[in-house]
Amino acid sequence: MTQYKRKHTIKQQARDYLLSGYADTILDETGIDIRLYSRKKEQQDVQKIFCKYAKWYLGYSSIFIGDYIGRDHATVLHACKKYDDLYKTDEHFKQLADHLIGRFNTIDAREETMFVKKALLD
Repeated sequence: MTQYKRKHTIKQQARDYLLSGYADTILDETGIDIRLYSRKKEQQDVQKIFCKYAKWYLGYSSIFIGDYIGRDHATVLHACKKYDDLYKTDEHFKQLADHLIGRFNTIDAREETMFVKKALLD
């Protein structure tokens, strides 16, 4: 019996390289590993923040993100939609999201002027 071998090992290594910095930052800040399955609210919240950032700010596909965290693309899309709802209604979630996204921006070496300009235009 032969063992299954992934078809695209280079793609898997690239995905791990591109997204591991963000997952490690979440692990350092909160002590939660987003790649583990859990139904705890804290775990779900940081996964929502990670999925939203990776999808909308970094532009990765739902399948790409889902493969990294061990979920399917529909779960990633659902997390992004729930992020928007929670960001508007839950103050604790909003503070956590702002803090983590600020840390992600330092990883990407982005300035926060982009967010200030957006806030001024709104």
